[in-house]
Amino acid sequence: MPCPCIQPQTDDEIQARQQTRLIDRGLKEDQSRLKREIKLLLLGAGASGKSTFVRQMRIIHGSGFDAAERSYMRTVIYDNVICCAQSLAGAMQKLSGVAYESEGLSVTAERLMNVSPEKVTGPVEFAGIVLWLVEFWSDAGVQACYGRRNEFDLLDSCKYYMDSLQRLAAADYQPTEDDIIRCRSPTLSILEYPFELSGIIYRIVDVGGQRPERRKWMYCFEGVTSVIFLAALSEYTRYAEDEEGGENRELNALVESQLLLALIMRSKFLTRASFILFLNKSDVFEERIRFYNLATYIPSYMGPARNADAAYDFIEGMFLDGVPEERVKLKSKRSGDDEGMVKDEPLIYCHRTTATNTDNIRRIFSAVRDTILETFLKDFNIA
Repeated sequence: MPCPCIQPQTDDEIQARQQTRLIDRGLKEDQSRLKREIKLLLLGAGASGKSTFVRQMRIIHGSGFDAAERSYMRTVIYDNVICCAQSLAGAMQKLSGVAYESEGLSVTAERLMNVSPEKVTGPVEFAGIVLWLVEFWSDAGVQACYGRRNEFDLLDSCKYYMDSLQRLAAADYQPTEDDIIRCRSPTLSILEYPFELSGIIYRIVDVGGQRPERRKWMYCFEGVTSVIFLAALSEYTRYAEDEEGGENRELNALVESQLLLALIMRSKFLTRASFILFLNKSDVFEERIRFYNLATYIPSYMGPARNADAAYDFIEGMFLDGVPEERVKLKSKRSGDDEGMVKDEPLIYCHRTTATNTDNIRRIFSAVRDTILETFLKDFNIA
């Protein structure tokens, strides 16, 4: 016999209780998931290699790219090739001391300048202009212009693609992983890529680095475990971007990256996040430093000219010197006569990277994950 003090429940009350249980179960599942999720925020100026890093993570720890994505990236690659040719053709008109060797090549260059990249969406359209591209790229004058690429804007992957024109024009062409890694496609929104590794979910958030996109950064600061900041070493020969998308001739692009990192590290929303610095495009930097002395562009550099290692050490030191005081800790040192000695240690971890090199990124990310992130996350009982 039911207790008279307990009133029978209505159908609505039963349904409401069941709904509450479902919500509570979902909240517990969300909490459990968050305890094993690492949010990695990728920041840096435009063309620093953030999107390339994400693509490498998809190759190394994900499932790569499906047919639809490869088809889309093929269009992006064709766009990159046309933009490279048009940048070179424009530079041929502006730079002194360069001229086409082949007679009549200026006509071919004019044809390429009139090509609309958005209309070249597949191998059929690309095959229609590939002979112009091959003729143009084969010219000795164009090659001389390419040798002066530091004097104008040109994609780092220009030579890689232009040396592969016939392959790209094949009727059955599908981009390889290397093709995809090297293509340039500016991030104009907030992109996320999650992947699971050893029971931990890594959620990478990629935000555009162009000046107009930076105002979106602060909306991504919540719940960040670590910030991976990328700076392109090769940008030491460039000026920073101004508000209108032109050049700010008062500010070196690499110095701007250093100032930008220091500013982000002061954010009150990232006080619990660890910071990792990828000094990227080491391959392009090592090639460029042989011809363009760092001191010409950053006068405070007093080291040997055209020495990649010395220049890198200076640049790394420049970034570390800019770390805010609140991000520097005192670390005790105990070794022989130095017992009790104290030294400053910036709370940032630096790595020299080449984002287009899969083996390099695999090794670097393994080091980041094993020696930095997991140790940091144990403080929060996440790993």
